[in-house]
Amino acid sequence: MIFTDLRVPASGPRTSVRLAAIGMSPARTEIADKVPFTGPSGRIFNDALMATKVSRSQVFVTNVVGFFVDDNDLYSIPEEIMASERLRMFRELDEVNPNCLLIMGADTLDLLTARSITTRYNKKTGQPYLATEGSKEGIIKWRGSIFELILPNGRKQKCVAAMHPASFIRGQWKWLPLYKYIDVPRAVTQSSFPEMKLTSREAITGPSFGMTMDFLEEAGNQEWVSIDYEGMSNITCLGIGWTPGTAICIPLSRVGNPSYWSLEQELLIWKSWCALLQNSKVKKIAQNASYEWIKSWLHGIYPTPLGADTMHMHHCLYPDWGGITDEWTKRKRDIDNPGHGLALITSQYTDQPFYKDEGRHWRPEAGEIAFWRYNALDVMVTYESAFKMMDELRMLGLWEVYEQGYLQGFETLLRMEWYGTGIDIALRASARIELLEEMETYRQQLEDDWHIKVITKVEKKGQKPQVGVLNLASPAQLKTFFANKGYKIPTTRATKDKPARPKLDKDDLNALAIKHNEECYECVRFRILSMTLSIRNLTRAIESIHTIDREVPTERASPLERAS
Repeated sequence: MIFTDLRVPASGPRTSVRLAAIGMSPARTEIADKVPFTGPSGRIFNDALMATKVSRSQVFVTNVVGFFVDDNDLYSIPEEIMASERLRMFRELDEVNPNCLLIMGADTLDLLTARSITTRYNKKTGQPYLATEGSKEGIIKWRGSIFELILPNGRKQKCVAAMHPASFIRGQWKWLPLYKYIDVPRAVTQSSFPEMKLTSREAITGPSFGMTMDFLEEAGNQEWVSIDYEGMSNITCLGIGWTPGTAICIPLSRVGNPSYWSLEQELLIWKSWCALLQNSKVKKIAQNASYEWIKSWLHGIYPTPLGADTMHMHHCLYPDWGGITDEWTKRKRDIDNPGHGLALITSQYTDQPFYKDEGRHWRPEAGEIAFWRYNALDVMVTYESAFKMMDELRMLGLWEVYEQGYLQGFETLLRMEWYGTGIDIALRASARIELLEEMETYRQQLEDDWHIKVITKVEKKGQKPQVGVLNLASPAQLKTFFANKGYKIPTTRATKDKPARPKLDKDDLNALAIKHNEECYECVRFRILSMTLSIRNLTRAIESIHTIDREVPTERASPLERAS
């Protein structure tokens, strides 16, 4: 629900404005104060400004929508009202003409940068909603980026994107250091001048044979080089450079798979590439070097030495930022963890605006040059980030930790993946028997306490529960069972479309075990043991660990070994 009469005007100076900041819409506390960003989000914003020695009174602050939106759903606002709010917002920006605009929040970025906004209708409910076209989507992608926004009057406004402070309050607190120490300070720095001043980067694409050979020869004289392969099943291009400002992409194939070079030329290029990677005097830098190393091994090339892996260095510096997101699959991103991908590293250590979609979502119609440029950019930002992380590691006294914990064991661990890991099969079988015995103990205890048969079996869709049997693998049965015992079952968060409903996932069950009695703990432990021993999970465990028994044939050969 929207309340157009509950408005909050912009605050801050109107002349000689260096920095402006824009959020989504006023919160309840701001309606009372009649000043934007005075609630919990505002305190985070003010704290980030103070860390850069900038007073809030020096910053012009406004919102995309100047009135209160009860459910915070800006896309439910009627199109004509949103169009009016956008015009007001653009007029304010033209009036104050800031050197830099800090855009906070995904909705703010989307609605501010959209070329047009139209009304569409939900196919199921028929409810109208706003749809944007031509916008910069995804604040996780664009946060930290410096880019230009073309206003309706044609003026170019320099911008820096950042997450909205409210997201840290809602649980994405691991992103707060990036907001406080990277994004807001970057906007403050950019506000000291009106021009776009980014690091100049030259991507050499479509090179001649002579240029390629000269570049590879010169690379052999460097102390450090950054390398990057592109391609899934086959290597489509090789990237290399040794400065933050220049890199070359050496194409190997073209759209439709024809070779870029003659056979004789490609043989000479591979020979030079092999000599460079195996040159022990040239230290190599890569993002997720395991990929380059394994791809090289498959081609009979054995790179040495690895000087720095930016992914590993970032993990050494920020080990609690989650795992490595697989950028090339459709697996849902864990947005609560920043991860250690190159897109994040680039935003943290360079001024290069977000570009990773140019490669991830590349299509032939975009042209080969775009993909080759993407490869060269990867090389340049990896090189620049590596040296900045080296300095950070040394400053924090972690360089030896990185050398000993990551670099020294790199090839050993990679060869374990290549050849397989030796596991004592007999010991594993013995451990399985022990787990089964422990599981049977818990089962008997639960059946004695509850006077009901207990099983753990994954149900088929639509399958009805068995009478007199409690399936611990069924959240629905567990919800009913514990509710009947008088336990308070957690509920999902209610939305405008869906009411709150009971839920009982593994985390909720663990909470019940902590809060209530022993039988809940026994239930949790029984489920864990059952999942550990289930055929499906055991298969996954075997597939993730290549087992080798020195007395019997290998249970499963490495896929890399099969591919070689």
